[in-house]
Amino acid sequence: MKIFKILFFSLILCACASAQRQQGGGIARKYPVFLQEGRVMVAFKVQVKAPGVQTYNAVLTINKNTDTEYKIKLLADFATILIDADFKDGRFYYRQVFGNLMDAKTTGALEDIIRVLIVPPANYVNSFRDGGDFIVNFREGDFLHRFHFRNSEIYPHKMEQIKTIVRKKFLFLDYGVYDNLTLPGTIICEDGHNIVQVKLNLITVR
Repeated sequence: MKIFKILFFSLILCACASAQRQQGGGIARKYPVFLQEGRVMVAFKVQVKAPGVQTYNAVLTINKNTDTEYKIKLLADFATILIDADFKDGRFYYRQVFGNLMDAKTTGALEDIIRVLIVPPANYVNSFRDGGDFIVNFREGDFLHRFHFRNSEIYPHKMEQIKTIVRKKFLFLDYGVYDNLTLPGTIICEDGHNIVQVKLNLITVR
């Protein structure tokens, strides 16, 4: 009986690995997921450019309480709180928003960016080649997340967050090892609505 159980679970693992390779064009592709394998906190240095507002610097911290509940803070100079919020079951709940810099459009654009940092790709749609890139699509609520891999790359160099015809482009740069995880040290986001441009530099993950 024990042998049959071992064989059964071995077949399941082989099937999962085969499916992953098929989705990745024969390569086991991986994705930048910051809060995984027991990690509960990630921090970024953030540079934000919004229309009508000069570029400002801040620190973004995301603390994981459960797989569906996170605490988010965006702090500017002199510990000024720009955003203090919870992300729970796919929605943002705000305790504080600094209105002078964070109007509704800017806050909404930052929500979309933070969502990418929190929610790992899960709902596979399809994959295909487009020019020199291998593309893997995932569905996340109202968004299509389109990851771009060059040839035999294991990790993506770019991701597009698509909603109707509007796209946010994420560039994943400076991959390195942080607390034994391979993650991009720099993320640059260009907003399709031209509401915000954001540059994130990974400070720590633990």
